[in-house]
Amino acid sequence: MQVSLVPAEYGVQVWPKVRGHIARAVEHSGGRFTTEDVLENVVDGMYQLWIAFEGQDVVGVTTTFFTEYPRCKVLTVTFTGGERLREWSHLMLNTLRAWAKDHDCDRIESVGRPGWSKIFETEGHKLLWHTFEIPLETPDVDAPELELEMINGRR
Repeated sequence: MQVSLVPAEYGVQVWPKVRGHIARAVEHSGGRFTTEDVLENVVDGMYQLWIAFEGQDVVGVTTTFFTEYPRCKVLTVTFTGGERLREWSHLMLNTLRAWAKDHDCDRIESVGRPGWSKIFETEGHKLLWHTFEIPLETPDVDAPELELEMINGRR
């Protein structure tokens, strides 16, 4: 098993081998991305595309980009998907660690479903926060009653 960065200029060429893996990850984005959006970000050089492969078979894929906060720089993992994840995830993560260090990052961050904690449990990960998605439509709840319940400590 090997892990490699795909140069942006080869993104379109490699895409047929990784699209299915990316598509499954994009399904969990809540409509924030399409696979075409991810490909565009790879080709434009905004995202880095990483593949885990065995011979000619791509078994896993990850995309990353750099995030500059006021006090630190991080490598952000956006999408990961594939088969036999436990066989390549640690190799991928070690490769990303080296990439992040080479680019003066302070850490790696990722937003994902709770199941990712199982993958990273031996990697020293720390749960920092939960992401909440709140619809713009008001839910069918009697707001004054809800407010009273919250004040009375019943919620």
